[in-house]
Amino acid sequence: MLKDRTLHAAAWLSLLGASFGLVQGVSTPATAAQDLDRSARTPGALADLEDALDCAKTLSEAFQSLSARVSPTVVCLTSNLPTSRGGLRQIAQGSGVVISVEGLVVTNNHVVKDGEIFMASFEDGREVEAAVIGIDSESDLAVLQLDQGEYEFATLSAGKPQVGEFVLAMGNPFGMGHTVTSGIVSALGRKDIGLDLVFEDFIQTNAEINPGNSGGPLIDLFGQVVGINTAISGDTSRARSGRGLSYSIPAPMVKRVVDDIIAFGYVRRGYLGIQHSTAHEVSSSRGRSWRNRGPMRGVAVNEVVEDTPAFDAGLKKGDVLLSLDGVRLDQKDLLVKVLDRLMPGTEAEVVLERDGKRLVRTLTLQQRPVESRATEPLQNP
Repeated sequence: MLKDRTLHAAAWLSLLGASFGLVQGVSTPATAAQDLDRSARTPGALADLEDALDCAKTLSEAFQSLSARVSPTVVCLTSNLPTSRGGLRQIAQGSGVVISVEGLVVTNNHVVKDGEIFMASFEDGREVEAAVIGIDSESDLAVLQLDQGEYEFATLSAGKPQVGEFVLAMGNPFGMGHTVTSGIVSALGRKDIGLDLVFEDFIQTNAEINPGNSGGPLIDLFGQVVGINTAISGDTSRARSGRGLSYSIPAPMVKRVVDDIIAFGYVRRGYLGIQHSTAHEVSSSRGRSWRNRGPMRGVAVNEVVEDTPAFDAGLKKGDVLLSLDGVRLDQKDLLVKVLDRLMPGTEAEVVLERDGKRLVRTLTLQQRPVESRATEPLQNP
C-alpha cells in the first residue's frame, strides 16, 4: 500500500512548493493559499488535494514508523584515551549501527582510529563498552563488538538504492544525541571527493548529516541499511563546489568488509606490487601534453616493488598494463576494482605492452598489505 501511494508524492511536493511560493506567479504563502482556495472550487480539484494530502500523511507516518523501528539499533560512539588520573579523555565522537543480535557494530574507521576505550550509548540511555574487532582504513570502515548481551539490530541491504529514492540518515550530530533527517539519493558511484581513500563508491544524498553523524546508518523505506554515512561536502576538497551533499558507503561494500573482518580479522584483496598511473593514447602530433591526450589505453607502471607478484613476473617500470584477468584496463580505477574482487592466491593473466610489443605474463596475487587492529577472527574461515 505504501509503495503504491508514494507514487503520488510528486503531487504532494507540487502542492507543498506552491504553498510556499515556489510556483511561478505565487509570491507568498498567503497568495498561494488564495490560489489553492480558488482552484478547490473547480471540479475534481478538492478530491485531488485531499488525495495528495493523504499521500503526504502516509509518507510522514512511514518515516515515523521507520524512525521508531530503527532508532534502537543506532548508537552514539565516543572514542577515548585513558588519563593519568584514571579517567577518560574523549578525542572523537560519532555514530554506529548494530548489525547482529550479538552486538556487532559498524562505524567509520576515522571515528575509532585514535582511541583505546570506546563507549556506545543507545536512545534509551543505556551505555555499554565496545571493543574494536577490525578496521579497513582504505574504505574507512570499522567493526566493533559491544559487551555481552542481546541487542536489537538492523539489516544490511543486499543492493544499492536507486537515484531519487527516499532515505533517512540517523546518528549523533554534534554529540547532541539521536537525530533523524530525510532526503533522497541524488547520485551513485561517487569517488574522488577528497577523502584520500583507495576504495570509493559513495552514495550521494541530500539527507543532512553533520560532524558526529559519521558511522551512522542510511535507511531506505523498508528499514534496511543501504549505506554508512561517512562525509559531507564540507569535509572534502570539493567543499567550494556546494553544500548539502552527503556521502555514504554502500551496503554491499560494507557487508563484504564486515564479513572478511569477522572471518579473518582483515579484508582480503589481491595485490600486484606496482605504483601506477593512467596511460592514454596521444591524440595529437604536437606531443604528449595532457591537453592532447586521447582515450585511456591502460595502466602505466611507474615502479615495481621487490618480492611482489609483479616483480616475480618480470614487470618493469615503463610497462603499460592493458588487461588483468581478462578485464581491459581502459577506465580510471578499474585496476583497483579488479584487484578488490580477486583473492590472494589467485593466478591471473596480465597483458602488457613494452617497447611497442605485446606480452603476456601469468602471476599469483598476494594479500594487499593491511593496517590491522584485530587480534583473532571471530570465526573460522
